[in-house]
Parts: sequence; structure tokens; C-alpha cells
Amino acid sequence: CISIAGGDCKFTDCSVASSAGYGMMVWGFATPRVEGCAFSGCKHAAIICGGYSRTHFQANELRDNEGFGIVVVDSAAGDFIENSVSANGKCGIVSAGASEPSFAKNSVSHGMQGGYWLRDETRCVIQDC
Repeated sequence: CISIAGGDCKFTDCSVASSAGYGMMVWGFATPRVEGCAFSGCKHAAIICGGYSRTHFQANELRDNEGFGIVVVDSAAGDFIENSVSANGKCGIVSAGASEPSFAKNSVSHGMQGGYWLRDETRCVIQDC
């Protein structure tokens, strides 16, 4: 698991798997860039973004995870662009709490609980899906 609790970092062309939990956890005021990475085999979710984080997540593949693909909660925000989210054990993308993510040009398919799950007072934007 990669845990990012603050700062500005970049991950490019990485492979991430976590049979014990999340592939990547982004919290606090972190502002990571994650591009061209592959997430598979993650128990709870490929990536979870919480706190007041702002994540740029582009052109990643999230496939064959036991849980969710992308989870954005609390007051987190960010841009989730051109990702392939498929064949996950739960739904592909969750937006909850007071989160304000933007999802654009993502391919979301074959989630065992559906594509998107929007709940609580989330104010997400979904376009070109």
C-alpha cells in the first residue's frame, strides 16, 4: 500500500497491488499526481482519497480489485481523467461525504455493484463517460 498524508508527489508507470487493503491512500492536504499506473488485486479499493486532498489521477488502469476502483470521501477533490476501471468486485467509482471530484473520459465497466455510487452530499462532476 502507498500512503500519502501530505505533500506534492508524482507516480508514473507504476504497478500497485495490495491484498491486505488499499492500493493507494491519499489523505490530509496531499496533492499527488498519478499517471499511467496499474492497480489490481487490492482488497478494499485501488485508491481512496480523503481529508482535504486534491488528486490528479490520469490514464490509469484499475482492474480485478476485490473492492472498489476509485473512492473519494470527506472533503477530497481532484481530477480523475481517462482511467479504465473494470472488473472490480464492488462498484467502479464511489463519491461520498462532502467530496468534490471531477470525473472525465473514464471507462467504467463490469463492476459487480455497478459503475458509479454517489452518496451523501457529494458534489461531483461526471462528463464524457
